Amino acid sequence: MKKFTVLCLLVMAAACSNPQKKAENQAKIDIQEYLEKNQSEIGPFTVTEIIQMDSAYSPFMDLQALYLAETEYYSDLVKRHKDMLNTANDNLFMLQKIAALKEFDRAEEYMEFKSALLKSMEEPFSSEHEKNRIGVHAKYRIGSGKEIDSYFYYNTKDAGIGHSHDELFNLYGEISDVDKKIRDIQDAIIELK
Repeated sequence: MKKFTVLCLLVMAAACSNPQKKAENQAKIDIQEYLEKNQSEIGPFTVTEIIQMDSAYSPFMDLQALYLAETEYYSDLVKRHKDMLNTANDNLFMLQKIAALKEFDRAEEYMEFKSALLKSMEEPFSSEHEKNRIGVHAKYRIGSGKEIDSYFYYNTKDAGIGHSHDELFNLYGEISDVDKKIRDIQDAIIELK
């Protein structure tokens, strides 16, 4: 009986002394819940491996801010274009066009920022970026048997998974769509005479 008690205590001590394993097990549970909630159409899911779990940088908030800024900028350019089309006075038209052309630099700044965010998405655990959350690099298997390698990001330490790499790339794609609209309206403004 004494040996059994000692053995139980050793097993309990070993389980409690490995906080990394405990964190990885919790991450598996959190990823499973996240996938079931956000991607249920391709489930069921099984988290097969936690590759890395560490402080990471996620540009999610920066991407959202960039999307809003570019959308607002695009709306402003559309309004300027409409105003220019409705202007009968040549001098006023030229002033409006000059003002619009001066704003074009803003789009270039947005493009540079977007490019930097893409680099940070490719290397979320890199020391180049200020860490802003816990990231988990994991593999999971979907119902068809296909294994997927992805990154997941916690919102806060104990709040569960907030978003995945897929969501970052979807938001990046939406920004790229706005970029194309901006270039199209810029071309339309340049062509106005």
